[in-house]
Formats: sequence, structure tokens, C-alpha cells
Amino acid sequence: MQTTLQNNRLKKQYDWEYIKKRFGWNAQLCSVEEQSFIGEAISLLRSQYEYADECYPEYFDWEYIKNPAGKPVIWVAKSRNEIIGMFIANRIQFKVNGELKQGSIAVKNLVRKDYRGKGIYIYLGNKNLETCNNQGIDFTFGFPNKNSYKACLERLGFIDIGEVPFLIKPISAGGFIKRKVKNKFVNVFMCSFLWAFLLGIKASYAFREVFFMIPGKHDKVRIKEIKRFDEKINIFWEKAQKKYQNIAVRDMSALNWKYCDNPRRYYRIFVAENKNGEIIAYGIGRVATINGIKIGAIVDVLSLDDKLAYDGAFLVIKHLLKYFETSSVEFAACLMLADKKYFKLLKKSYFFVCPKKIKPHLFRFVIKIHNDSISNGEGFALKKWFVTLGDYDVL
Repeated sequence: MQTTLQNNRLKKQYDWEYIKKRFGWNAQLCSVEEQSFIGEAISLLRSQYEYADECYPEYFDWEYIKNPAGKPVIWVAKSRNEIIGMFIANRIQFKVNGELKQGSIAVKNLVRKDYRGKGIYIYLGNKNLETCNNQGIDFTFGFPNKNSYKACLERLGFIDIGEVPFLIKPISAGGFIKRKVKNKFVNVFMCSFLWAFLLGIKASYAFREVFFMIPGKHDKVRIKEIKRFDEKINIFWEKAQKKYQNIAVRDMSALNWKYCDNPRRYYRIFVAENKNGEIIAYGIGRVATINGIKIGAIVDVLSLDDKLAYDGAFLVIKHLLKYFETSSVEFAACLMLADKKYFKLLKKSYFFVCPKKIKPHLFRFVIKIHNDSISNGEGFALKKWFVTLGDYDVL
């Protein structure tokens, strides 16, 4: 209640009619299926992201029109009949306390450079979140960048519930060191250290596979690569979801849309099956270049809650790492909360928390609750969530 009153006071500080008239812009709710909007939105995206995946019509159509969770909420700002800002909340279905809820993620929220500092982001954000509330969306979450983080908390009423650890593992990071370290002596030293570190990892893997129960294969688990998920994943999902209080839906429809139907991004999917052919774990990875660094991203991993399933999850992670190695990535990366068992599996695979100086994003998890009935005390605390890179729209 206190947060709501504070946000209302903040909103009243703005004379929006005066601001819009003074800077020559107006705002409106927009439909994603309007052809004029799609063209102008892509033009605005290209002014910010050049030719990233998000800037192509087929990606736009996939992300917003074909989303099985429903159509997004979009508010745009226009000046001289041209879109100069937009705020999009894309729908995602969640299981919250065992009940199906409608959530949304704040994505692609930007203002053209020559119109920044004129209140557009704040106005569009508040109008969008108000519309989300009116349309029955229970909450909106996001991972804001450094520029929008403060505004999200102070002007849009989001709550920061914590930072999700971003883990990395060097694969062949010599090129990264050479670009970042200009001193030749330090460069040679660090590259030699990295080479020794990676050699030590390979030796450790071989040792553990021979002497401990961390094998390269498992007589009760079969790992296979698939192109699409079938009905077996729905049976798996019904079992796997029960151990998490708040988790985005990962059924056949959601997973195929996100990882198999994407027209611009290629993912590799590995599943672990038991002797009966039932899925007990899966892992999904992608190779991408972020800020000039080639990374292998483990975008999602999930298993049932038993030892055999966690063995399967470990083997799935290992298969993904082999894929990254053959793709000559510099780092492998994953987003995972420290209290989850997968965090320990990643640590066993020699992942570590990324140093702040080279971390590509804040990964602060912020949330705006629209439906007060779903927020009960610690119910939305960070430890109650299951979050991976797949829940973050960039990868």
C-alpha cells in the first residue's frame, strides 16, 4: 500500500498534458497487428540495435503475434505521425503457488535518442502497466539495464527483489584477454594461466569420470538431441513444476514456440531419458555474440527432483559444453539462482560467478505486482523463483 501511494505521488508531479504539448509528442495504445506500427517499430529498433534479431519482421511476427500466451500490451509515443518511443509488455504464462497466472515481461522499451529526457519513457511505462492491470495481467517483471533501472523503481513502481547470479566458464578466452589486456607481458601471463586452467579442467573431468560417480555416460540415463518437443515434455512438466513456487510455464507449446519456432535463432536441445523413455531432464543452449564476445549460453535447464534426474541434468550440461567447445566460443554462460541444485551442477562443471567488470548486464530482477491477491508475504522473494536466461528476452 505504501509503495502504491508513493507511486501515485510521483505521478502527480508531472503535468503530462503540458509536457506532451511542450515537446510535441502524444501517446496511444497500439495493436501489434497494425502494419504501419510494425514497420515504424522495426525502424525505431534499428536505430537502437542496428540489425540485431529483434529488428527483422519475421522475428517481430514470431515474438509478438505468434506468442501462445497472447498478444502483448503496447504503448507508443508519436511525433509528427512517427513513432519515437514504445513500451512493450509481452505475455508469459506462469505457475504461481500451483495456479496458472498471466504474467508479462517488459521488453524493447526505448525512446529515440533525440527525444530522450522528455518524460516519454515514464509516461509510456505507467500507461502500459496500468493497461496490464486492466487486462487482467497479474504481474510484470523485467531485467532493466543501467539506464532504466532507477526509473523502473522510482517512477514505475517496480520492486527490486534481487540479483540473479550470472555464471561463466572460460572455454577459449585467449582472444578476449588479448582484446582487453594491452600489456604484452600481462597478456602472455594471463593466456598461459588460462591454458593451464583449461588443461586442469580436462584432467579433472577425466579423473572424476574414472574414480567418482560423475560419469561421461550413465547406464540408467540416455542423452539424445531433439529438434522439437513432443507430448512427453508435458508429462515431465507436470512433475517438474511442483518443486517451484514461481516458474514460467515450460510445456510443449511454450518450449516449441520459444526454442524451435524462432526464425532468427538456432538452439540445440538435449534431453535425458530413463530406461522407460521418460524425460527426466532437458537442457537448451545457443551460440551467440554479445558485445563482441562469442558465448555459449545455457538458456534453460530443468529436471525432476531425484538423484537420477540430477545426474541426467549434469550430463545434459556436459553435452552442451561439448557443443560450445566445438563452436569455438570464448565463454559458456548461464543464469541461475544460488539456492537451486543446478547451481551446484554448474559449479561442478567449473562455472563461477562473473566478475562485475565484465558482466554484460545488471541481471537485477524487478517486478510490478498488479494483482495484490497473489502477493502474500515472502511469496515473491527471489528464492521463490526459478529463473534462467530463457526467461530473459535477449537470448
